[in-house]
Amino acid sequence: RFTLAKVDDLNKLLNELKVIYRKHEMLKGLTTDFNIFKSTGNKIYAEIVHSELIASLFKDKIYGDRFLFEFLKLIEIDLPSHESITKKEVKREEPTLDSTGNMDLLIDFATSNKEKFLIAIENKIYAIDHEGQIDKYRKDLKNRKKQDDRLITKLVYLTLDGSAPINSSTTEDIICISYENDIIQWLNECIKIV
Repeated sequence: RFTLAKVDDLNKLLNELKVIYRKHEMLKGLTTDFNIFKSTGNKIYAEIVHSELIASLFKDKIYGDRFLFEFLKLIEIDLPSHESITKKEVKREEPTLDSTGNMDLLIDFATSNKEKFLIAIENKIYAIDHEGQIDKYRKDLKNRKKQDDRLITKLVYLTLDGSAPINSSTTEDIICISYENDIIQWLNECIKIV
């Protein structure tokens, strides 16, 4: 049963929705296609720039653990909260134990429940993996796990579209993620945090 007060409330709500819609339409016209990464102009350095940006977000002294926590959700590592992350170290161009290659990003952290994680991220933009490169990183993570059997290791392959490495003997233990979907989603979560 509608009363005059309810009709007035519905009219107010409808008017507020109209205002929101008009503002949204106005803002759509103000969007830009500017891309800071494209503005660097050099595809050779794209991986370096992107890897540095991701590393800097993980290293941030205020939000780094929260940003990492959101990233961990993407690669299906479930932690109770960002506060459970302890002893975090983020390294760029980390050499493999046998010094035959460098991993773009290596994230080493423990949790408050004494779990230990090591996540290697290989970042490929406008490039493919080199022959045996991913196998080498997989082997390196296994060797590090032999040194500490409590270590949980993950190998992440990050590309523009989430494609799998083509020069790897297997892709079954590789987590493939994309800038196109996953990193954009992750960055949106990071923006909400800030």
